[in-house]
Amino acid sequence: MSFQLLAQIVLALSFLGMLAMILRKIPALARLPENAGRSEGYILKLKKKAQAANPFKGTKPEVFLQKMLSRVRILSLKTDNKAMDWIQTLGKRIDKKNNNFFHQIFPEEKNPFSRPDQAGQKSIKQDDYWKDIKKSVSTSAAAKRKSSAKRSKKK
Repeated sequence: MSFQLLAQIVLALSFLGMLAMILRKIPALARLPENAGRSEGYILKLKKKAQAANPFKGTKPEVFLQKMLSRVRILSLKTDNKAMDWIQTLGKRIDKKNNNFFHQIFPEEKNPFSRPDQAGQKSIKQDDYWKDIKKSVSTSAAAKRKSSAKRSKKK
């Protein structure tokens, strides 16, 4: 309880001190003219300097904008390329860890978790479904042709 009372006393004294400072400065502030010490704003000064320098001398603003946008595009492509490199190295690290883990458990077998694009290996057996359908269609079409040829010969 004494800490709260002490904190309230310090707070009240601080407010009284600020009030005394403000009351002492009001007469001095009233005597100042309205524009005393005020000069042009920083932004206005900067704008005037930019107009005097004229960064578009000899070029049109559109050309300047085109150059800036192309530089921004190049920078974004470079960062994208760097991110892709990082992603690839992380993928290689993960594959290496998976291979090491799998080979510790099953030393003779292939890793079923490896990616198919790694080292030219195909980890997933290709399905011959469409090849089988093509064969069956071509054989049935050939059989139909033979039977229609036999019928035409009989007539």
